[in-house]
Amino acid sequence: MIPEMERRLAAFVDRKDEMARFCEMLETRDKPIMVVWGEAGLGKTSLFFRMMHECSQRKLRKADLVWSDTRNHDYVAVMCKIRDNLGADCFQSFSQLVNAPASSQIEVKIDVGVTGEVNVASGMQVDHSKVGDVAAAIIKDSTFVLPMSDRAALERNRMIRLTDEFIRGLGQALQTEPLVIFFDAVEKMSADTSKWVWGELLRAVADGTVGQIVVVLCGREKPQFDRDMEFIVEEAELKPLGEADIFEYLTKRCQDEKVDTVVNEEARLMMATMLFNTTKGKPDEVAYAVEGALKGWKKRASGR
Repeated sequence: MIPEMERRLAAFVDRKDEMARFCEMLETRDKPIMVVWGEAGLGKTSLFFRMMHECSQRKLRKADLVWSDTRNHDYVAVMCKIRDNLGADCFQSFSQLVNAPASSQIEVKIDVGVTGEVNVASGMQVDHSKVGDVAAAIIKDSTFVLPMSDRAALERNRMIRLTDEFIRGLGQALQTEPLVIFFDAVEKMSADTSKWVWGELLRAVADGTVGQIVVVLCGREKPQFDRDMEFIVEEAELKPLGEADIFEYLTKRCQDEKVDTVVNEEARLMMATMLFNTTKGKPDEVAYAVEGALKGWKKRASGR
């Protein structure tokens, strides 16, 4: 594990309730879907990594996808990522369909407009001459432009076929071992991808089609989902840190940097109150302020 990640996890404070509920989900899977949301700076990334670390500690298989301005995964990318993390053995039919050229999935019917009796080259005799194409109708160009409505129908059909094969393979892959899927920055999903995630993937989770699975979705906004999904969705809205949480974080960081003897408990309590008032409990701002203060305290501890 990289040093920065070790430090972040070691100093993880608050979110005990969210972590407890997540751990319960891993053990019981009574509610296999968890949505975590909160405005920027409230520690979603830290919680995201803490949950992933918990899975590693338990030796659980996991897959994660993070959306960004430059990485806007569509539904095919989501399925391929999960397949790649689980291994391709159970997804051979799905992989064949993904890799099949689009032309092999298109059925084109052509009406050439020829009616009545047609005789082509009846009684024709040719000697010492080269004859070109002879036909009632000839199509020279095999490139066809489909109307937008046909292309939309074709994509819908492809999505259904891909999804069915993927869900079938996923169910096979999860018969013996569970999987935890993490989605982060889900507010950046396209509308079509979000519709597929909730309407196809998570619907299969709700129906029990794919077996042993837990899915965590993190974002800045509460996702919208059907009322009939509420009984299997664990909701967690992140709130700002309290003074006690900030004090705990301060204490951990002082101990990490070995300045807890320089900054006594009374000083840490006073600073926790000050930070709570100035940062409104936003973890990112608290961490930034503490890092700045630690530089001065370390100088005092070293006598410089």
